[in-house]
Amino acid sequence: MIFYNIKDIEGFMNAVNDCEGKVELLTDQGDVLNLKSSLCKYVALAKLVGAQSEIKDIKVNVENPNDVWKIINYLSTEK
Repeated sequence: MIFYNIKDIEGFMNAVNDCEGKVELLTDQGDVLNLKSSLCKYVALAKLVGAQSEIKDIKVNVENPNDVWKIINYLSTEK
Protein backbone atom coordinates (compact mmCIF):
# COMPACT_ATOMS: atom_id res chain seq x y z
CA MET A 1 0.00 0.00 0.00
CA ILE A 2 1.30 3.47 -0.86
CA PHE A 3 0.38 6.62 1.05
CA TYR A 4 1.04 10.07 -0.42
CA ASN A 5 1.67 13.62 0.84
CA ILE A 6 1.83 13.03 4.58
CA LYS A 7 2.30 16.44 6.17
CA ASP A 8 1.84 15.53 9.86
CA ILE A 9 4.61 12.97 10.20
CA GLU A 10 4.33 12.74 13.97
CA GLY A 11 0.60 12.08 13.70
CA PHE A 12 1.21 9.43 11.04
CA MET A 13 3.72 7.70 13.29
CA ASN A 14 1.26 7.86 16.19
CA ALA A 15 -1.31 6.12 13.97
CA VAL A 16 1.32 3.47 13.15
CA ASN A 17 2.07 3.00 16.85
CA ASP A 18 -1.65 2.44 17.51
CA CYS A 19 -1.69 -0.45 15.06
CA GLU A 20 -1.91 -3.94 16.56
CA GLY A 21 0.15 -5.78 13.94
CA LYS A 22 3.36 -5.11 12.06
CA VAL A 23 3.67 -2.02 9.89
CA GLU A 24 6.70 -2.19 7.63
CA LEU A 25 8.26 0.37 5.32
CA LEU A 26 9.33 -1.06 1.96
CA THR A 27 12.23 0.95 0.54
CA ASP A 28 13.23 1.35 -3.10
CA GLN A 29 16.45 -0.49 -2.24
CA GLY A 30 14.51 -3.58 -1.11
CA ASP A 31 14.90 -3.01 2.63
CA VAL A 32 12.03 -3.75 5.00
CA LEU A 33 11.95 -1.54 8.11
CA ASN A 34 9.61 -2.12 11.05
CA LEU A 35 7.95 1.28 11.61
CA LYS A 36 6.98 0.28 15.15
CA SER A 37 10.66 -0.03 16.11
CA SER A 38 12.10 3.25 17.39
CA LEU A 39 15.47 2.75 15.70
CA CYS A 40 13.97 1.76 12.34
CA LYS A 41 11.51 4.64 12.59
CA TYR A 42 14.31 7.20 12.88
CA VAL A 43 16.28 5.63 10.04
CA ALA A 44 13.17 5.60 7.85
CA LEU A 45 12.27 9.20 8.65
CA ALA A 46 15.79 10.38 7.91
CA LYS A 47 15.62 8.72 4.48
CA LEU A 48 12.06 9.79 3.67
CA VAL A 49 11.92 13.33 4.96
CA GLY A 50 15.44 14.70 4.61
CA ALA A 51 15.19 18.47 4.23
CA GLN A 52 11.46 18.38 3.49
CA SER A 53 8.76 18.74 6.10
CA GLU A 54 6.50 16.07 4.66
CA ILE A 55 6.60 12.55 3.27
CA LYS A 56 5.96 12.64 -0.46
CA ASP A 57 5.12 8.95 -0.69
CA ILE A 58 5.63 5.90 1.51
CA LYS A 59 5.15 2.26 0.61
CA VAL A 60 4.13 0.13 3.58
CA ASN A 61 3.02 -3.40 4.32
CA VAL A 62 0.35 -3.55 7.04
CA GLU A 63 -0.07 -7.01 8.59
CA ASN A 64 -3.51 -6.56 10.17
CA PRO A 65 -6.31 -5.40 7.82
CA ASN A 66 -7.97 -3.48 10.68
CA ASP A 67 -4.79 -1.46 11.06
CA VAL A 68 -5.06 -0.26 7.46
CA TRP A 69 -8.26 1.50 8.46
CA LYS A 70 -6.58 3.12 11.45
CA ILE A 71 -4.00 4.68 9.15
CA ILE A 72 -6.56 5.63 6.48
CA ASN A 73 -8.84 7.21 9.11
CA TYR A 74 -5.92 9.23 10.43
CA LEU A 75 -4.94 10.41 6.95
CA SER A 76 -8.51 11.37 6.10
CA THR A 77 -8.57 13.72 9.11
CA GLU A 78 -5.04 15.08 8.61
CA LYS A 79 -4.93 18.83 8.18
